Amino acid sequence: MKRIGLLFTGSENWLGGVYYIKNIILALNNNTENEKHYLVLIVPPWISKSLYSDLSANIEILFYPDKKSIESRYVMLHRVFRKIRSLLGKGYDYSFSKILINNRIDVIYPVYSTLTKKFPVPWIAWVPDLQHKFYSQYFTAKQIKEREKNYKSLANDASKIIFSSYDALNTFHKYYSFNKSKLFVLQFRSIIDTEYQNHNFRTNLGKYNLPGNYFCVSNQWWAHKNHIVVLNAIILLLKAGTNINVVFTGKTFDHRNEKFFEQMKCYIKDNEIDKNVRILGLIPRTDQLSIMKNSLGIIQPSKFEGWSTVVEDAQALGKKIIISDIPVNKEQAPANAVYFNPDNPTELSNLLKMISCGQFVDEEPNNDRYKSLIKKFSLDFLNIVEE
Repeated sequence: MKRIGLLFTGSENWLGGVYYIKNIILALNNNTENEKHYLVLIVPPWISKSLYSDLSANIEILFYPDKKSIESRYVMLHRVFRKIRSLLGKGYDYSFSKILINNRIDVIYPVYSTLTKKFPVPWIAWVPDLQHKFYSQYFTAKQIKEREKNYKSLANDASKIIFSSYDALNTFHKYYSFNKSKLFVLQFRSIIDTEYQNHNFRTNLGKYNLPGNYFCVSNQWWAHKNHIVVLNAIILLLKAGTNINVVFTGKTFDHRNEKFFEQMKCYIKDNEIDKNVRILGLIPRTDQLSIMKNSLGIIQPSKFEGWSTVVEDAQALGKKIIISDIPVNKEQAPANAVYFNPDNPTELSNLLKMISCGQFVDEEPNNDRYKSLIKKFSLDFLNIVEE
């Protein structure tokens, strides 16, 4: 049986990475045909236990040391040891490789930064997106330089690279020369625990002071997520005499622009739409899904995605989604979708008004269709591992 080491990725500042790993685990655990592979979750100690504790009953967890927490004397010795090994031709993280070998890990994924060609355990790279190629204004010069260096190293060193969309793969193919790397697309899906269905939505109404009818935006407050087009659509509707409410969930911190959320709050106040906006911040997953499920529709206004978790959540929930017409969203092609230009608040406001008036009704979710997509997701992942 092949032991697949899944490197825990993401954080409280990037929940998309957390959900990505969880969806792989749940998809493979739900695949009754998977008898030849065993998953091991590899967790560094700086990851908050709350992010993975719900998985502990479903998967073996392997912790590896946080080098920052080791006393300085050992750190110095460790660095000298690694330098000697590098000079001798190893050139990779020996201590990490030893942990993997001792725990009989046959392959690891997802890897963001090269482990080098000489690393003794097979590894598979993941490139979530190439946003810096399209929206360089959201990155510092240093961040762009680091990204470029990293992707070039992956292109040169990785034997396999996974992308979440053909849009991302084609972009990578355009900008980088790769040395015999095999490029794959793995379109992930959302596996939603039925616990949210037992969640009492009336509790959320009071807990979060929700209005009776509302739309939902469930993105972190990052500039490229394009919350501004939703706020401008609300302003246009109010001026035209149409009153709508939008509930926003998601972390309110952008590590690349720490002033962004405060700027958005000022914009909301200056345009007097406070009563039409509910900003809930980061909330428990069950609450988030319950709020999404009971909304008039989910708005996904993003200007850039690698492959959207929110879109997959909407499909899994059988919800109407009002979605920006960027190429990757069209590739994702969710059911119950209506598209709009992410730079056109008038277009979005017209859609929100029509949905509020009942002109678009959610279709009944096709559970069999989505189950087949989840199964394909798990099989595609295993096929890439075995390729």
